[in-house]
Amino acid sequence: SASSASSGLALLADLRGKRGLGVAGAIGAVTGAMLATYTAVLLGNTAIPIWEATRRRMPVWFAAGSAASLASLVELLGGRAADRLPRGYTLAAKAAELIGARSVEAAADAAGVARPLREGRSGRMWRGAAWLGAGSLIATIARRPRLAGVLGTAAALLLRLAIVDAGRASAADPRATFQPQRRAARTR
Repeated sequence: SASSASSGLALLADLRGKRGLGVAGAIGAVTGAMLATYTAVLLGNTAIPIWEATRRRMPVWFAAGSAASLASLVELLGGRAADRLPRGYTLAAKAAELIGARSVEAAADAAGVARPLREGRSGRMWRGAAWLGAGSLIATIARRPRLAGVLGTAAALLLRLAIVDAGRASAADPRATFQPQRRAARTR
């Protein structure tokens, strides 16, 4: 509620021609960042092996992905919004999304449940999204905003589809499903 209300007030202020982020915009940014991580927290608190294994890294990755998606969308649309979004924000958000995705993959590797990120449909989507995200970052560096926006938006969509599909594949894999239980039994 706080995110929607403050973002709406910030939009109204912007439509009236008031410059700057303002209090409503700042509150909207903070609460929006928290809202962006909420889905990752919910996914991580499930019995799906890959999501459970990456539950501590997924929220940070989701927040970075949200920031990178905003940057890509602004680049794609151009105009006044593009002039107001700092270039440093765009570069940092895109780099953070790539690093976050790699961190999620490393956590899945450490837990022995990374197979869906490497094989099958989810693996192809995961790799494709990584290449699109890297291409988007390179296009941003090369000051090609429209291309960066298209690549970044495609990467964001593909990453989200890949992690959902990887969850399904992970749940269908008996080794991934029982491996965390066996590991917990050994530590007791």
